[in-house]
Amino acid sequence: MDSIILSRNIKTSLVFFAVTVTISVVWLFSGVVRAQKIGKEEVITKEDGKILLNMARKSLETYINSKGKKNYQPGQVPVRLQKKTGCFVTLKKKGQLRGCIGYIKARGPLYQCVLENAVNAAVHDNRFSRVIPKELSEITIEISVLTPPRRFNYKKVKELLDKLKPGQDGVILRQGYLSATYLPSVWEQLPDKEMFLSHLCRKGGMSSGCFRKLNQTQVFLYRSLHFEEP
Repeated sequence: MDSIILSRNIKTSLVFFAVTVTISVVWLFSGVVRAQKIGKEEVITKEDGKILLNMARKSLETYINSKGKKNYQPGQVPVRLQKKTGCFVTLKKKGQLRGCIGYIKARGPLYQCVLENAVNAAVHDNRFSRVIPKELSEITIEISVLTPPRRFNYKKVKELLDKLKPGQDGVILRQGYLSATYLPSVWEQLPDKEMFLSHLCRKGGMSSGCFRKLNQTQVFLYRSLHFEEP
C-alpha cells in the first residue's frame, strides 16, 4: 500500500496501496478446521473462507468475461456469511498486488461485500489498468474479514503506543473529513509503531505527526481474519 495515497472518507470504498495483505489470523487451508469470532457472536470457519473465495472467484470471472453480475439467494449462503461485516478483497498476479478495495464499515452481508469488492478490486483500483480475461488464470484472491472498528481514546501518545499490537491491530486515523487506514498486515512493512502511525497520517493527507494531536485526531482499531487461495 502506497503510504502517500489519500483516502478521504472511510464511508466510501477504501483502496489500499502496494503492501501485501496478510492479516492477523492467517489460514492457508492447511491444518485443523477452526472457528473464529468476528464481532461478539459471528463465527467464521476455514470452510466459510473457502466458500467466500469461491464466490469471489466466480464474481470476478463472471464480470471480467461477460460484464455479468454473480448473484446468490440467501438460501444458498450460510447464515454466518449473511451477517453485516466489513471486508477487503485483494488480487495478486504472480505474487504482486493487482488490486485491493473494500469496506471498513459494514454495508450489507459479508458475502455481498466479497462479491462486490472482487469486481471493484479488478476494475476500480485506479492504480492499475482493469483486469482482462487472459489474466484471470494468473490472479489469486485474498479476503480479509474485519471486526467493527472501535474508537480508542487516549490522553497521552504513550497510551496509544502501548495499546497498539503490531501484526494484530488495523488502525484508522481520522481528522475532520480526512481519514486513512492500514490493515494489520502493514506492520510487516512498518514494524515501528511511530513510523507506522506517521506513514498512515501522510496516507490520509494529514501531517506526519497527526496522531500526536490528541484534540484533533480520532483513532479506531480493528482486527481481521484472512483467507487466500492456494
